[in-house]
This record gives sequence, C-alpha cells and structure tokens, in this order.
Amino acid sequence: MASLLSTHTRYFEPDNAQDIPGIIVQITRGVDTYIIWAGTTTQAISGGDEAQKSLAVQSGRLGVDWACSMPSPKPSMPVAGTTLLRTSQDPVALPLSQRLAQRFKKQMFVSIDISASQKIGGKGPMVALAVEKAVIVSLKALENP
Repeated sequence: MASLLSTHTRYFEPDNAQDIPGIIVQITRGVDTYIIWAGTTTQAISGGDEAQKSLAVQSGRLGVDWACSMPSPKPSMPVAGTTLLRTSQDPVALPLSQRLAQRFKKQMFVSIDISASQKIGGKGPMVALAVEKAVIVSLKALENP
C-alpha cells in the first residue's frame, strides 16, 4: 500500500548576479494538502546530497511566517486563509499560500523563512519572489511527475 504522505526536498543554487541566496524547499504531500517549508540558506549544497539538504532544513525556522489557505469551492469566492504564526513585520506566507491554494486547488500550509539579513538594502521582495518561484517549480514537479 502506498504511503499517504511523502516528503520532497529541493535545493536551488544561489544567483550571485542578483544577490539571491540558495533556497531550500521541503514539501510534504498529503491527500489534497501540501505542507511547505521554504527558506534561504547560506549552506553550500553539492548536487543532490540529501544529508546536506536535511541539515539545511533542520537549521531553518518553521514558525517565522506560517499560514494556511484553502481553495474556494466556487471561482467567484475568495480563497480562505489565515496566519498561523508570524514574527515578521513583512509577511510572505499568507499571500503566497492563498495564491498557491487558488492555483493548485489544494489546502496549503506554507512556512517561509527569509532571514532578516537577506531583506536588508531592499532585497527582500527579490528574495521573496525567488522563494515563491522555487516553491512553484517544486510543486509543479510533484503535480506533473
């Protein structure tokens, strides 16, 4: 019998030209549900080294910016979402979880961990966008193997 839960971790290399750090995305896939943790990492990860990916995830912070959203049953209704935990003044998880729930039609638990040092100098929106793109690429890979 196949497991109802599976976990997938992906690493995205830093983009030094745009000063974007490495991004690690861990997705736990359930029945019509995704639990997503995505964050930036300064750890260098070579190739597909699962042990290094695991260490990068373990060094991340789950409750920095965490939200849950549900897709709406009708296209005319807005996506329902709420913040579960937030310590950041610049939340990324709630609007991202709402966009993902609307796009993939599944319940989304999303935790985003972008360190304060990576938001300095106006880089925050660029880093948040890179994290969002990494999450979407990772979800597409799971949806369309």
